[in-house]
Amino acid sequence: MEVVMGVNRLFEKVYRQMYRAVQVHGLFATFQLAAEKLRRASGAAGSPTVSAFDEKWNVQTDGNEDLSELQVIDRTNYLLGNRYQPTAPEMFDKIIQAYPLPYEECIFIDCGSGKGRVLLLASELPFRRIIGVEFASDLTIIAETNIKAFHIPTQKCWILEAVCADATIFPFPVEPTVLYMANPFEGVVMEKFLSHVENSLREYPRTFFVLYRNPKYASLWDNSKYFLKVCSTEEFAVYKNVI
Repeated sequence: MEVVMGVNRLFEKVYRQMYRAVQVHGLFATFQLAAEKLRRASGAAGSPTVSAFDEKWNVQTDGNEDLSELQVIDRTNYLLGNRYQPTAPEMFDKIIQAYPLPYEECIFIDCGSGKGRVLLLASELPFRRIIGVEFASDLTIIAETNIKAFHIPTQKCWILEAVCADATIFPFPVEPTVLYMANPFEGVVMEKFLSHVENSLREYPRTFFVLYRNPKYASLWDNSKYFLKVCSTEEFAVYKNVI
């Protein structure tokens, strides 16, 4: 019975991967991607390389997981979400230092938080509390484990939480906020997410910063009457709400 259940789970995982890949890339491209993945797997030797961050702090934030390989709580936005890729500590430092932020007054929220690396990096700053929002339950569980394991001398915020939720309906706390996102979803979902943020600010006006890594859909935020771009490069954009 256990063998049968294991085979069923494997079949379900492969089906999810193939279904999403075909929807996103098309049938021919999916076969090309599958062949490339097999080629890399057959040529790989030993264990995957562990990042300096994970090795130093004994956590597991590495990875490059496609959503087709994960358990997600909402299928509506499933095809328009992007794969998990952790932000490099050096890049996070560059973004967080690009514009003066009132850390002590704000909470920090990472939408598309994955395994929680950015949450851990943010805890070295004196935010009031830190929340990760992720709609893949597998990654949320890993993030919770990483939060429990992470204890470093430079930590300044110890209230960290990983929440499994769809960011487009997540009830934002009505506190001054620094929001981080690393290109977590495609344009249609980003529009819904921006509208959700605007509705929250309309109902509860407050200080609200957005740190947008890999700002593929920056034009949506540029055109919002609720936000002003205060800093930008090709790698990221920083917005502050207009109160």
